[in-house]
Amino acid sequence: MLAELWDPLDSTQKAAVIGRDQNGAPASVSEFLPPNALTSLIQQACTGAVRLTMPADGVLSFAGPTWGSASAPQARCIEGLASPGDSVALSGNATGAGLLVVKNADLILSGPLRWEGWIVIAGENVSLKITDGDTKQVFGAVTLIEDSPIVPSERFTLNLQGALSVLYSRAGLDKAAALIPPAAFEGSYGFFPPVIRQDYWRALTP
Repeated sequence: MLAELWDPLDSTQKAAVIGRDQNGAPASVSEFLPPNALTSLIQQACTGAVRLTMPADGVLSFAGPTWGSASAPQARCIEGLASPGDSVALSGNATGAGLLVVKNADLILSGPLRWEGWIVIAGENVSLKITDGDTKQVFGAVTLIEDSPIVPSERFTLNLQGALSVLYSRAGLDKAAALIPPAAFEGSYGFFPPVIRQDYWRALTP
């Protein structure tokens, strides 16, 4: 977890974060893939994606969208406007699979959500906001990158007024990765750990 998200949480909020790192801590600062490497990867990931246009008023809303399925994942990228304050709102019973990228805009989630894959909110003046207590599940990963050098104190990069369950899923991330051009990963390999450990069980007959 990025320090920018973890450090502002109080003790009660930190205790509500479920998950463990390799040292048994409930959350940790990632040592791999710095923001600039992720930003480059995300930029290239949108090359072959379906691009959705932000209207002039800076508000893009979708009620109950279905963007891809487990058997047919999709990639969608939404580019915000140059000025701050624009947003992408998903409401109703939103479902999808694959890759969803929101750049330079807020992502606001209300109502039930189920996503298999990778959700990315990146750029300047961005945030992720959960507005209600309906069940929201992401099987894969959620990445939030704020590139603004200064974030106003009254602005929340992560605004949780309800719960969001992010459950790591290799299968979900594979769906997203399959939609990204292979060349996009070339600049990221240097940030990965040089050693991979595999733990497994083998049945032995005495």
